[in-house]
Amino acid sequence: MKQIRLENRMQEIMSNNDLTNIGVAKGSGIHKDTISQLRRFPDKTIRMDVLEKLCNYFNADPSYFFKKIEIGK
Repeated sequence: MKQIRLENRMQEIMSNNDLTNIGVAKGSGIHKDTISQLRRFPDKTIRMDVLEKLCNYFNADPSYFFKKIEIGK
């Protein structure tokens, strides 16, 4: 049976839109170190308050920030 996990798409989203950690941090109110960690570690858990700020900043639904990865057999 295949298993799945969710990964965040911050690196992909920010690269595709030429966004910097500092720019997103200033615009969203999220600390720049948090943005950096989300970009570097796609399996890092996103706290609900951070996800809410990202949704507001990008004017997007929560599902926009995640991709499904199949693992196992």
